[in-house]
Amino acid sequence: MPSQIPFKFDVPSVTQLTTEIKQVLESKFTDVLVEGELSNVNRSRNGHLYFTVKDQGAQMPCVMWRSTVERTHAELSDGKQVILGGSIQVYAPHGRYQMIVTLVEQAGIGRLQQAFEQLKQKLQDKRLRIFMANSLATSKDRSKESRKNKATSLDNLELRKQLPQYLVPRRN
Repeated sequence: MPSQIPFKFDVPSVTQLTTEIKQVLESKFTDVLVEGELSNVNRSRNGHLYFTVKDQGAQMPCVMWRSTVERTHAELSDGKQVILGGSIQVYAPHGRYQMIVTLVEQAGIGRLQQAFEQLKQKLQDKRLRIFMANSLATSKDRSKESRKNKATSLDNLELRKQLPQYLVPRRN
């Protein structure tokens, strides 16, 4: 069994590698702009906004600190299309990056939200058509039942007239 040959070079620890990644990303991606659609908008107890900006191919976690929220008077909600400005920050303890948002420009309703709204409307329209069809069918069934009950009542009346008087049950 061959023995393992030790590496002839330094292997960084997770912390060291993450620190290097952090330095590269944070120095390269300052004052960036990105356009996308907001989702999972959540205000923390201390006033910070946490949300995701996404498009068809990717998503990025974002945070807007309370001071920025107050300064920009940002009205963020799920489905809005926005242009965000800020910097990329690596949160080393979790090994994740996020955008620290300092600028928000509304760009309307997002394409994904529009597609969702259109699908929702289509399903509501279909549900309405099914409801109307069922209502019409139920109405026709009631009408048939009503005519049938009238016919049965008339048949019973004719039958009563033909029976001898002592066989006809009395009504109280």
